[in-house]
Amino acid sequence: MNKKILIITGGIIIVLIIFFLAYKNNLFYFFKSNIGINEKIAIKDCVFGGGVWQPLPDTCVDNCREFRLRNQTKTTEKKSKPEPKSFSLDTDSTNTNSNWYCGMSETRGCDCGPQKCWNKEEKKCESN
Repeated sequence: MNKKILIITGGIIIVLIIFFLAYKNNLFYFFKSNIGINEKIAIKDCVFGGGVWQPLPDTCVDNCREFRLRNQTKTTEKKSKPEPKSFSLDTDSTNTNSNWYCGMSETRGCDCGPQKCWNKEEKKCESN
């Protein structure tokens, strides 16, 4: 009898830990019915690629392509003043790159953590 109670208690604790970790990593977001199939696929790719699907502060959403374009523009900006690549209403004075902007709108995307970005083509997180 005591062995059964111990096994049941252990099982309940394991299930609760799994649910806690899934909730913490936004895995339940995948099951919401108000998101489209494309976003569900993107969430799956993000999680399996080493990231966490969550709201990010701008429209560039930790994307490697956007990150590299911004850095490329920063290096060419030192040599010459090319035409702006996009328009932005960004009034943030801390933005030192005047030629590349992300929209200032909270956007859901794959967050790979510091010093990493999301490679959409290869569907994985990689170093900046």
